[in-house]
Amino acid sequence: MCCATAAPKGSFVLARTLNKTIIILLCALIAWCAGCARKHEFVRMDLRKLQARTQDALAGKNGAAVVMDARSGRVLALVNPPIAAGRSFPVGSALKPLAALAALEQGAASPNLMLPCKGVTSLHGHDYHCWLHGGHGSLDMAQALAQSCNIYFYTLGARINGSKMSALASRFGFGKTTGLSLSDYGIKEDSGRMPGTLTPELVSRFAAGDTPEFRATPLQMAVFTAALANGGRVFKPEWARTDTFTLSRKIHTGVSQAMDSSDALAVVRAGMEQCVTSPLGTCHALANMGYSSAG
Repeated sequence: MCCATAAPKGSFVLARTLNKTIIILLCALIAWCAGCARKHEFVRMDLRKLQARTQDALAGKNGAAVVMDARSGRVLALVNPPIAAGRSFPVGSALKPLAALAALEQGAASPNLMLPCKGVTSLHGHDYHCWLHGGHGSLDMAQALAQSCNIYFYTLGARINGSKMSALASRFGFGKTTGLSLSDYGIKEDSGRMPGTLTPELVSRFAAGDTPEFRATPLQMAVFTAALANGGRVFKPEWARTDTFTLSRKIHTGVSQAMDSSDALAVVRAGMEQCVTSPLGTCHALANMGYSSAG
Protein backbone atom coordinates (compact mmCIF):
# COMPACT_ATOMS: atom_id res chain seq x y z
CA MET A 1 0.00 0.00 0.00
CA CYS A 2 1.28 3.45 -0.80
CA CYS A 3 0.20 6.86 0.28
CA ALA A 4 1.55 10.02 -1.31
CA THR A 5 1.75 13.56 -0.07
CA ALA A 6 1.12 16.50 -2.32
CA ALA A 7 3.93 17.03 -4.78
CA PRO A 8 5.40 20.45 -5.54
CA LYS A 9 4.96 19.86 -9.29
CA GLY A 10 1.91 17.64 -9.16
CA SER A 11 3.82 14.37 -9.44
CA PHE A 12 1.93 11.67 -7.62
CA VAL A 13 2.44 8.27 -9.16
CA LEU A 14 3.06 5.51 -6.63
CA ALA A 15 2.31 1.88 -7.26
CA ARG A 16 2.15 -1.31 -5.24
CA THR A 17 1.20 -4.66 -6.72
CA LEU A 18 -1.83 -6.04 -4.93
CA ASN A 19 -1.57 -9.37 -6.68
CA LYS A 20 0.05 -10.59 -9.87
CA THR A 21 -2.37 -8.88 -12.21
CA ILE A 22 -3.69 -5.79 -10.46
CA ILE A 23 -1.75 -2.62 -9.82
CA ILE A 24 -3.40 -0.18 -7.47
CA LEU A 25 -2.41 3.43 -7.01
CA LEU A 26 -3.44 4.74 -3.63
CA CYS A 27 -2.52 8.38 -3.45
CA ALA A 28 -3.74 10.35 -0.44
CA LEU A 29 -2.76 13.87 -1.44
CA ILE A 30 -1.79 15.28 1.92
CA ALA A 31 1.43 15.36 3.90
CA TRP A 32 1.25 13.78 7.33
CA CYS A 33 4.66 15.17 8.26
CA ALA A 34 4.17 18.56 9.91
CA GLY A 35 6.87 20.16 7.80
CA CYS A 36 5.39 18.82 4.58
CA ALA A 37 1.92 19.90 5.63
CA ARG A 38 3.15 23.48 6.10
CA LYS A 39 5.03 23.46 2.82
CA HIS A 40 2.22 22.05 0.69
CA GLU A 41 -0.83 23.33 2.57
CA PHE A 42 -2.24 25.35 -0.30
CA VAL A 43 -1.47 23.12 -3.28
CA ARG A 44 -3.98 23.88 -6.03
CA MET A 45 -4.46 21.50 -8.94
CA ASP A 46 -6.28 21.15 -12.20
CA LEU A 47 -8.33 17.99 -11.74
CA ARG A 48 -8.69 17.39 -15.47
CA LYS A 49 -4.90 17.24 -15.76
CA LEU A 50 -4.68 15.11 -12.64
CA GLN A 51 -7.16 12.62 -14.11
CA ALA A 52 -5.27 12.56 -17.39
CA ARG A 53 -1.91 11.96 -15.67
CA THR A 54 -3.40 9.22 -13.54
CA GLN A 55 -4.78 7.53 -16.65
CA ASP A 56 -1.39 7.87 -18.36
CA ALA A 57 0.28 6.21 -15.36
CA LEU A 58 -1.92 3.15 -15.85
CA ALA A 59 -1.77 3.05 -19.63
CA GLY A 60 -1.52 -0.57 -20.77
CA LYS A 61 -1.94 -1.95 -17.25
CA ASN A 62 -4.82 -3.92 -15.80
CA GLY A 63 -5.29 -1.76 -12.75
CA ALA A 64 -7.12 1.07 -11.04
CA ALA A 65 -6.27 4.34 -9.38
CA VAL A 66 -7.85 6.39 -6.61
CA VAL A 67 -6.57 9.86 -5.74
CA MET A 68 -8.08 11.30 -2.59
CA ASP A 69 -7.59 14.34 -0.38
CA ALA A 70 -7.07 12.71 3.00
CA ARG A 71 -8.23 15.79 4.89
CA SER A 72 -11.64 15.96 3.27
CA GLY A 73 -12.35 12.60 1.62
CA ARG A 74 -12.77 14.27 -1.76
CA VAL A 75 -12.02 11.96 -4.69
CA LEU A 76 -9.84 13.95 -7.08
CA ALA A 77 -9.22 11.30 -9.73
CA LEU A 78 -10.37 7.77 -10.34
CA VAL A 79 -9.31 5.42 -13.12
CA ASN A 80 -11.11 2.20 -14.04
CA PRO A 81 -14.10 2.40 -11.64
CA PRO A 82 -15.18 -1.24 -12.24
CA ILE A 83 -11.90 -2.33 -10.63
CA ALA A 84 -11.44 0.59 -8.21
CA ALA A 85 -14.87 0.26 -6.64
CA GLY A 86 -16.65 -2.67 -8.26
CA ARG A 87 -14.24 -5.47 -7.42
CA SER A 88 -12.44 -6.52 -4.26
CA PHE A 89 -9.10 -8.31 -3.93
CA PRO A 90 -6.84 -9.83 -1.28
CA VAL A 91 -4.72 -6.93 -0.06
CA GLY A 92 -1.61 -8.72 1.19
CA SER A 93 0.82 -6.69 3.28
CA ALA A 94 -1.49 -3.67 3.28
CA LEU A 95 -3.10 -5.41 6.29
CA LYS A 96 0.06 -5.03 8.40
CA PRO A 97 -0.69 -1.44 9.47
CA LEU A 98 -4.14 -2.59 10.60
CA ALA A 99 -2.60 -5.43 12.62
CA ALA A 100 -0.14 -3.03 14.24
CA LEU A 101 -3.00 -0.72 15.23
CA ALA A 102 -4.97 -3.66 16.63
CA ALA A 103 -2.03 -4.83 18.75
CA LEU A 104 -1.39 -1.34 20.09
CA GLU A 105 -5.07 -0.64 20.80
CA GLN A 106 -5.45 -3.94 22.65
CA GLY A 107 -2.28 -3.44 24.67
CA ALA A 108 -0.95 -6.66 23.17
CA ALA A 109 2.32 -4.99 22.17
CA SER A 110 4.22 -1.76 22.57
CA PRO A 111 5.89 0.17 19.74
CA ASN A 112 9.24 -0.95 21.15
CA LEU A 113 8.42 -4.65 21.05
CA MET A 114 11.41 -6.39 19.47
CA LEU A 115 10.72 -9.66 17.69
CA PRO A 116 13.26 -11.82 15.85
CA CYS A 117 12.98 -12.81 12.21
CA LYS A 118 15.15 -15.70 11.09
CA GLY A 119 13.25 -16.22 7.87
CA VAL A 120 10.93 -18.89 9.22
CA THR A 121 8.93 -19.49 12.38
CA SER A 122 6.70 -22.26 13.71
CA LEU A 123 3.26 -21.26 14.97
CA HIS A 124 -0.01 -23.17 15.39
CA GLY A 125 1.65 -26.34 14.12
CA HIS A 126 2.83 -24.81 10.84
CA ASP A 127 5.97 -23.23 9.47
CA TYR A 128 5.61 -19.68 8.20
CA HIS A 129 8.19 -17.99 6.00
CA CYS A 130 9.34 -14.44 5.50
CA TRP A 131 9.73 -13.02 2.02
CA LEU A 132 13.39 -12.24 2.90
CA HIS A 133 15.32 -15.48 2.85
CA GLY A 134 17.51 -15.61 5.97
CA GLY A 135 15.33 -13.11 7.80
CA HIS A 136 15.47 -9.49 8.94
CA GLY A 137 16.97 -10.01 12.39
CA SER A 138 15.37 -8.31 15.40
CA LEU A 139 12.94 -5.50 14.57
CA ASP A 140 10.67 -3.12 16.43
CA MET A 141 7.18 -2.40 15.14
CA ALA A 142 8.01 0.58 12.91
CA GLN A 143 10.98 -1.26 11.41
CA ALA A 144 8.81 -4.32 10.77
CA LEU A 145 6.27 -2.16 8.94
CA ALA A 146 9.00 -0.45 6.93
CA GLN A 147 10.56 -3.74 5.90
CA SER A 148 7.24 -5.59 5.61
CA CYS A 149 8.53 -8.42 7.79
CA ASN A 150 6.17 -11.39 7.61
CA ILE A 151 7.62 -13.17 10.64
CA TYR A 152 7.15 -10.14 12.89
CA PHE A 153 3.47 -9.95 12.00
CA TYR A 154 2.80 -13.68 12.09
CA THR A 155 4.25 -13.60 15.63
CA LEU A 156 2.44 -10.40 16.57
CA GLY A 157 -0.82 -11.97 15.41
CA ALA A 158 -0.45 -14.65 18.09
CA ARG A 159 -0.89 -11.86 20.67
CA ILE A 160 -3.95 -10.24 19.07
CA ASN A 161 -7.61 -10.84 19.89
CA GLY A 162 -9.17 -11.74 16.55
CA SER A 163 -12.70 -10.48 17.21
CA LYS A 164 -11.38 -7.12 18.38
CA MET A 165 -9.18 -6.85 15.29
CA SER A 166 -12.18 -7.60 13.07
CA ALA A 167 -14.13 -4.89 14.89
CA LEU A 168 -11.30 -2.43 14.25
CA ALA A 169 -11.27 -3.34 10.56
CA SER A 170 -15.00 -2.68 10.43
CA ARG A 171 -14.52 0.73 12.05
CA PHE A 172 -12.08 1.59 9.28
CA GLY A 173 -14.79 0.77 6.74
CA PHE A 174 -13.84 -2.71 5.61
CA GLY A 175 -16.62 -5.14 4.82
CA LYS A 176 -19.04 -2.38 3.82
CA THR A 177 -19.46 -0.02 0.87
CA THR A 178 -17.98 3.47 1.16
CA GLY A 179 -21.07 5.18 -0.23
CA LEU A 180 -19.33 6.99 -3.09
CA SER A 181 -21.87 7.84 -5.80
CA LEU A 182 -21.17 5.65 -8.82
CA SER A 183 -24.41 6.16 -10.74
CA ASP A 184 -22.59 7.82 -13.64
CA TYR A 185 -20.62 4.60 -14.19
CA GLY A 186 -23.52 2.17 -13.91
CA ILE A 187 -21.68 -0.10 -11.49
CA LYS A 188 -22.48 -1.47 -8.05
CA GLU A 189 -19.88 -0.88 -5.36
CA ASP A 190 -18.33 -4.05 -3.92
CA SER A 191 -18.41 -4.22 -0.12
CA GLY A 192 -15.31 -6.42 0.09
CA ARG A 193 -15.17 -9.40 2.37
CA MET A 194 -14.27 -9.91 6.01
CA PRO A 195 -13.33 -13.35 7.33
CA GLY A 196 -15.79 -15.02 9.68
CA THR A 197 -14.58 -16.52 12.94
CA LEU A 198 -10.85 -15.94 13.31
CA THR A 199 -9.05 -18.91 14.80
CA PRO A 200 -5.61 -18.21 16.34
CA GLU A 201 -4.00 -19.46 13.13
CA LEU A 202 -6.14 -17.15 10.98
CA VAL A 203 -5.35 -14.19 13.25
CA SER A 204 -1.63 -14.71 12.67
CA ARG A 205 -2.19 -15.01 8.92
CA PHE A 206 -4.48 -11.98 8.95
CA ALA A 207 -1.83 -9.91 10.73
CA ALA A 208 0.78 -10.80 8.12
CA GLY A 209 -1.60 -10.20 5.21
CA ASP A 210 -1.57 -13.90 4.34
CA THR A 211 -5.31 -14.30 4.05
CA PRO A 212 -7.38 -14.48 0.87
CA GLU A 213 -10.44 -14.49 3.15
CA PHE A 214 -10.01 -10.71 3.57
CA ARG A 215 -10.79 -8.72 0.44
CA ALA A 216 -11.09 -4.98 -0.16
CA THR A 217 -11.56 -2.62 -3.07
CA PRO A 218 -8.93 -0.02 -4.01
CA LEU A 219 -11.45 2.63 -2.95
CA GLN A 220 -11.75 1.08 0.52
CA MET A 221 -7.96 0.98 0.76
CA ALA A 222 -7.80 4.68 -0.18
CA VAL A 223 -10.27 5.50 2.60
CA PHE A 224 -8.18 3.45 5.04
CA THR A 225 -4.95 5.12 3.92
CA ALA A 226 -6.53 8.54 4.29
CA ALA A 227 -7.60 7.66 7.84
CA LEU A 228 -4.05 6.67 8.73
CA ALA A 229 -2.89 10.06 7.46
CA ASN A 230 -5.58 12.26 8.98
CA GLY A 231 -5.71 10.95 12.53
CA GLY A 232 -8.19 8.09 12.25
CA ARG A 233 -11.13 9.84 10.58
CA VAL A 234 -13.07 7.66 8.15
CA PHE A 235 -14.78 9.63 5.41
CA LYS A 236 -17.67 8.83 3.14
CA PRO A 237 -15.80 9.77 -0.05
CA GLU A 238 -17.36 12.39 -2.30
CA TRP A 239 -16.42 13.71 -5.71
CA ALA A 240 -14.66 17.05 -5.94
CA ARG A 241 -17.26 19.39 -7.41
CA THR A 242 -15.05 21.68 -9.50
CA ASP A 243 -12.36 21.35 -12.16
CA THR A 244 -9.79 22.90 -9.82
CA PHE A 245 -9.14 21.88 -6.24
CA THR A 246 -7.10 23.27 -3.37
CA LEU A 247 -5.99 20.67 -0.84
CA SER A 248 -7.89 21.15 2.40
CA ARG A 249 -6.06 23.19 4.99
CA LYS A 250 -8.07 21.75 7.87
CA ILE A 251 -9.12 18.18 8.48
CA HIS A 252 -12.87 17.90 7.97
CA THR A 253 -15.09 16.01 10.35
CA GLY A 254 -15.27 12.43 9.13
CA VAL A 255 -18.24 10.10 9.10
CA SER A 256 -16.68 8.28 12.04
CA GLN A 257 -13.56 8.12 14.17
CA ALA A 258 -12.04 4.67 13.72
CA MET A 259 -9.71 5.09 16.68
CA ASP A 260 -8.65 7.86 19.04
CA SER A 261 -5.10 6.76 19.80
CA SER A 262 -2.87 9.34 18.15
CA ASP A 263 0.15 7.49 19.55
CA ALA A 264 -0.79 4.23 17.80
CA LEU A 265 -1.45 6.02 14.52
CA ALA A 266 1.88 7.85 14.85
CA VAL A 267 3.72 4.52 15.15
CA VAL A 268 2.11 3.22 11.97
CA ARG A 269 2.81 6.45 10.10
CA ALA A 270 6.43 6.32 11.23
CA GLY A 271 6.77 2.78 9.91
CA MET A 272 5.20 3.73 6.59
CA GLU A 273 7.47 6.77 6.28
CA GLN A 274 10.51 4.60 7.04
CA CYS A 275 9.32 2.25 4.30
CA VAL A 276 10.37 5.02 1.92
CA THR A 277 13.18 6.79 3.79
CA SER A 278 15.08 3.78 5.13
CA PRO A 279 17.49 2.07 2.74
CA LEU A 280 16.01 -1.20 4.02
CA GLY A 281 12.42 -0.13 3.38
CA THR A 282 10.46 -2.01 0.75
CA CYS A 283 9.34 1.31 -0.79
CA HIS A 284 12.79 2.94 -0.75
CA ALA A 285 12.71 3.29 -4.54
CA LEU A 286 10.31 6.21 -3.94
CA ALA A 287 12.77 8.15 -1.79
CA ASN A 288 14.09 10.35 -4.59
CA MET A 289 10.79 11.42 -6.09
CA GLY A 290 11.16 15.02 -4.91
CA TYR A 291 8.52 15.02 -2.16
CA SER A 292 7.70 13.24 1.05
CA SER A 293 5.75 10.03 0.85
CA ALA A 294 4.94 6.92 2.83
CA GLY A 295 4.18 3.38 1.78
